[in-house]
Amino acid sequence: MDTEFFGPKVKRSRTTVVGAAVRAARPPARNKLLAGIDPDAVEAVLRHAVAEEYRADSPPVFEAGDLGDSVYLIEKGRVRIFKPVEGGGEETFVELGPGDFFGEMALFGDHRRAASAVAAGDCVLWRLRFSALKELWGHKLELTRNLLEGAHQQLRAIDERYVQEVVQRERLGLVGRMAASIVHDLKGPLGSIRLSAELIAEDPASPETAKRTRRIVREVDRLTTMVTDLLDYSRSSSKLALEPTLLGNLLNDTFDPLRDDFEKRGVRLELNVNLFDPVVLDPHRIQRVIHNLALNAAEAMPKGGQLIVCAECEGELVRLEVRDTGHGIPRHQQAEVWKPFVTFGKKRGTGLGLSIAHKIVSDHGGTISLQSEEGKGTTFIIHVPRHGPAEPPAP
Repeated sequence: MDTEFFGPKVKRSRTTVVGAAVRAARPPARNKLLAGIDPDAVEAVLRHAVAEEYRADSPPVFEAGDLGDSVYLIEKGRVRIFKPVEGGGEETFVELGPGDFFGEMALFGDHRRAASAVAAGDCVLWRLRFSALKELWGHKLELTRNLLEGAHQQLRAIDERYVQEVVQRERLGLVGRMAASIVHDLKGPLGSIRLSAELIAEDPASPETAKRTRRIVREVDRLTTMVTDLLDYSRSSSKLALEPTLLGNLLNDTFDPLRDDFEKRGVRLELNVNLFDPVVLDPHRIQRVIHNLALNAAEAMPKGGQLIVCAECEGELVRLEVRDTGHGIPRHQQAEVWKPFVTFGKKRGTGLGLSIAHKIVSDHGGTISLQSEEGKGTTFIIHVPRHGPAEPPAP
């Protein structure tokens, strides 16, 4: 196969199919790594390149910590460079497109990958081993310039993301100050509502009245906890009220106020609890997590669907799953959902629900992650220690 690259004809070699159905048709044209280098030298180097094809559901191109021996030239599609975050989730550094290159940082140091790379859709990449770059040693000035310009491009993208995060933290601080200013006033009427409901429950007109007043008390308590959680999140502080808790009772209490709404939405709820011993946790805050995930799931199923919540033991950990059959979360957005003020396709909401859920689970010494496929649904997976966190979170 012959094709033009800055004018000269370049013979191509093998094609490795990693995921996508499309075939690589031509080598990367006008790639930034090879800009300004003599075409004959480029032709000699590209004889060693191998085309690899990826899809969004393909395994990563490489992962942080892997030994690296190649640089990748992007011919088609986009590649996301990211690093896993302790406690779950990912931090995206940059997205690159046709004409860009990546993987060159393993040339330096101990040759291990500093980050992970994954296709953000159908991609055609040309893999070029570091050993093949030796043929460009006669063009060290141009090659060094291209490497520096590539690094500069990525650093600028990371810097922009950092500035956005600083702005988000400022916004979160503003929310915290606003929350602090209204918490006292809000707790007053909530306390009055709760007391009135308790007085009605002592002498109810009917069993149904007693049931509804108990629900009012629970919902007032949950609303109070929500306000406190928001205030704690904005202050980066949290104090757990740990106690032995039966998960079956906790899940029933969580979903009891939601059943009527789910029925109207056409959402079928299924609870599978295979753990009957008490678990040490803060029941109100874990309820908050499950409640957030359940409401998100219901909103992801506007035409109805199934919501399955499972609880079981995995050694010294408890595994909680919240699984829906909704529209799913695009892969390139999955790393963003844990960040504050981020929402995707929701008609309402502050964008704090999953951020608060992540913090609550982390405070319990646990992890929360997600698995999602567009058009098929999303599963959130929570692991927390059965006997409570080894060390309580700092106040």
